[in-house]
Amino acid sequence: MARRQRKRRRSSASHSLGLYLISAFLFAAVIGVVISAFYFRPDEVAINPETLCPKAGPSAITAIVIDRTDSFGVVTKADIETQIDNLFSSLKTGEEISLFTVDETKNAVLSPVARICSPQDPDEVNPLTGSRPIAEQRWAEKFLGPLEGVLSEILTEKEANQSPILESLQSISVTHFGSKGRAGIPRRLIVISDLLQNSDAVSFYKNPPNYASFRESISGRGMNADFRDVKVEIWLVQRNHAAQGKGSDVLKFFGNWFEQNGGDLSRLLRLTGMND
Repeated sequence: MARRQRKRRRSSASHSLGLYLISAFLFAAVIGVVISAFYFRPDEVAINPETLCPKAGPSAITAIVIDRTDSFGVVTKADIETQIDNLFSSLKTGEEISLFTVDETKNAVLSPVARICSPQDPDEVNPLTGSRPIAEQRWAEKFLGPLEGVLSEILTEKEANQSPILESLQSISVTHFGSKGRAGIPRRLIVISDLLQNSDAVSFYKNPPNYASFRESISGRGMNADFRDVKVEIWLVQRNHAAQGKGSDVLKFFGNWFEQNGGDLSRLLRLTGMND
């Protein structure tokens, strides 16, 4: 009986030692993970508190130009809001979004009605060093909420006598994409418009779009811009108007204009609905 008891004690001691070693290993592993999370975490990026953009500059730029010189139908307006909301949600941390409206540039160049960078994506939060609920609140209150408020105001009916689309795009190419500090990163331009150019210089209501004639004209030579290394998307607002027709002529005109000025027309989207 004594021999059996000694074997049981030895077995029990070995089992306890094994549990102790496993527990110690797991504890050390957890401590290692925590230390690594703090030691190897990315350096804090200095952020502009007004724009939420890195002070060193955004990691990518998207400019959205909305032509509200004619009204939108309810279906097209809803489609614009859905497409832009999807775009907002796809932005990564530090990417900049700017909203512009088509306007005259006789007295001043255009400035964005909103310019802000996407804050930290809640999905990118390290649970050991950050808080997902706080990141979600910041994203909703500081980024998405203000942008949706400005967008709602832009899409409110505010018709104008002229629609200087080319002049607006030219202004944005200079003031928004032209500086050296904004080169070398992904840049995108989204134009939401019926493309019915109507200004003193060029009017599709007076003369059908003809890019060859426009290019050789004084107005055409003065309407140059620089969209090199800029991805361009056109979201066409469809209108029941003879000047637009089926949309092919205005699309061809603007496609040629962007190409001549270095832009890369990467996407064409016909927005849902027909507008007056």
